[in-house]
Amino acid sequence: MDRTVALKLTDSRVPGRRPAAYLATMTSSGSTIRKTDLLDGADAEVHSTTRAWKGLIIGGVDLDTADGITLTGDAEAVHALVGATKL
Repeated sequence: MDRTVALKLTDSRVPGRRPAAYLATMTSSGSTIRKTDLLDGADAEVHSTTRAWKGLIIGGVDLDTADGITLTGDAEAVHALVGATKL
């Protein structure tokens, strides 16, 4: 099943800076993440600091217990994104 996640990351090193926006797309043929300002219509939206997001992708922190991450919409789409990009 194709899913999209709007990802808004705030740089942990620079408080108050505008978040960078990305659109992640997961399909049966692969996953892509591209920087964009057009995030309407995504299955889920995530707001996170870069530190918290790195904790998920690199550190193995569990999405359901992570601090500093807020998500709306389809939580399974966000779990799919983390699964597709986790190191």
